[in-house]
Amino acid sequence: MAQSTLPTLIKIAERKVEDIQLELGRTARALEAVRNDMATREEAMEKAFADAVGSDDLRELQAVGAFRERLTREVNQLREIEAGLVQQEAAVRSRLQEAFLEQKRYELLQQRKEMAEKKAHDRKAQAVLDDLGQKKVIGN
Repeated sequence: MAQSTLPTLIKIAERKVEDIQLELGRTARALEAVRNDMATREEAMEKAFADAVGSDDLRELQAVGAFRERLTREVNQLREIEAGLVQQEAAVRSRLQEAFLEQKRYELLQQRKEMAEKKAHDRKAQAVLDDLGQKKVIGN
């Protein structure tokens, strides 16, 4: 690989990981919002039913029945959305794992390259020292 290819690939991989992390955060926030909406609707259903049961008004009981049916449909729709978001979150986590592995692979290649360059430099330095030592021995 060219001299600057690995650092460029590392930066691209890091950016990819960051972008996927942002997507994961958006998905997690959407999932939390859906779950909060479901909880709010379920609480409203329970409260309306409890209030209606405490009342002796037949119209209120009928209205609560219709209200509960509507909220039940909404909660069921939210559950479907939740299931889709859970699947999406799993897919994003999988992509994040792959992107992170790719980033680490490039970083490992860069480390190996740097170690090989250091060993080559050390060998050259040792060869120069050996050469100087031989010249000094021969010169005496």
